[in-house]
Amino acid sequence: MLLVGPGSAQEYQPYPEARITISQWRSYFEQVKSKFGDTETHPSANLVEFSGSDTFYIFTEPGHPAHPAWVTQQIVKMDNGLGMRQIGFFAGEEQAFATLFRTYRGRIDKVKEDMKRRSQQPQPFPPAENDRK
Repeated sequence: MLLVGPGSAQEYQPYPEARITISQWRSYFEQVKSKFGDTETHPSANLVEFSGSDTFYIFTEPGHPAHPAWVTQQIVKMDNGLGMRQIGFFAGEEQAFATLFRTYRGRIDKVKEDMKRRSQQPQPFPPAENDRK
């Protein structure tokens, strides 16, 4: 797999293990926040999302069962087109984190299905020059 674009300036896997400390969570959250600034908040889900050109960072907020945790999804170029990879880290309850991770993994599967379905649909072609009236 190759990353799309010139590479990610924000480290995709900042820690070797999924279980991290609260201070590691805070540090990475601040790095991502200072780099990307603009966020998409999901208050009812206690989540905040930062987006780069090819990477999405979904952080939990207080009140989320997995807090503190985050999931990173990254678009990658693969032999058969584009795909996504996912990684996550947690300093809270592992079971709640696993649920969050699976939820976003399902989002990747849905995007892949949508992309596959679209690529299989015949695309309308404009009429040939001699067919136009």
